[in-house]
Amino acid sequence: MVEVKGLLAVWQIKLDLDFHRRRNRRQIPNSNHYIQYMIYYIVSLIFIVSIEALALKKNCPEEHFILPALSDCHRWLNCSEIRNINIMNNIGYGTIKNVFKSNWRGNIVSVSILKHKKYLYDFNAGLNMLKLLNSNSFIVQLVGFCHELNIIVTEYHRFNNAINLKYLIKDSLSALKLCLNYAQILDYLHNNKLGTLVNCDSNTLHKLLSQLLITNDLNIVLADLDSIEIVKNSTVTCGSNSLQSNNNIDNLFMPPEQINYGIFNDKSEIWKVPDVCQYFINSSNDDLLKYLLFDVHKLCKSDIADRRPSAQTLINKYRSLLNDSLLTL
Repeated sequence: MVEVKGLLAVWQIKLDLDFHRRRNRRQIPNSNHYIQYMIYYIVSLIFIVSIEALALKKNCPEEHFILPALSDCHRWLNCSEIRNINIMNNIGYGTIKNVFKSNWRGNIVSVSILKHKKYLYDFNAGLNMLKLLNSNSFIVQLVGFCHELNIIVTEYHRFNNAINLKYLIKDSLSALKLCLNYAQILDYLHNNKLGTLVNCDSNTLHKLLSQLLITNDLNIVLADLDSIEIVKNSTVTCGSNSLQSNNNIDNLFMPPEQINYGIFNDKSEIWKVPDVCQYFINSSNDDLLKYLLFDVHKLCKSDIADRRPSAQTLINKYRSLLNDSLLTL
């Protein structure tokens, strides 16, 4: 929260300097002028606080969850409790599972059900990774699971996946905040205590965006962990034979080392960042922001993987531009 206090302090200095400058010029302060400044002040607070909040862990103990309608944390739901969940309607599907909007004791949740037992390994791999990473706010919150029924229950997000952001983003600050948000997710994965983690099932922009859910405050969380792999010896082999399909590959979206040599690591994910960020920015139609990000995004697309920036470098760039944008409003 240090950045929040620093930004607010700068705003206060701007207001004070403006007041004294006008007083020295014997100008009568315009009330509308100060109202405008205070609006920007509040907007900046909302943006920065929401960004910093993403880095905070959930307040619940391990193996517990909290939902908006609950006053206290609840232990992960077991098979007995999951059997009493009321399935409502289908809200998503993929190769491995179907996802349903459901009701548990008046709380809306998402229920993922395995489609076919031949994908059981991938389904359980996603559940295990979800359990390991669930103490972080960059990952969708686990609500419960049942191995007997092959069901996973997670927090429900009414805006669904990040593809829908094109209908929700109204300004460049929101777009830039989401670019920062995605870089933070990658940084969390790439510098994880489990090792360097990468998302293997992201061969198209549409597929990658479908794995991110939109929260009520227009942040994003990673929701599909079925194909998260740990990088060993600087690379990882992505995908089980059952999930490989040339029809699900976009050669323009994939990095050259993956296309040519089958190499995939954290730098391979950095290659895709400009496409993801551009999707957010295109929704706000801000050509100036595209220009300001041109150099760093060009580095992300370097054919030599080691020349690409880290996720932390991208975080620093996005955060700097976001702060500058707020201060120059």
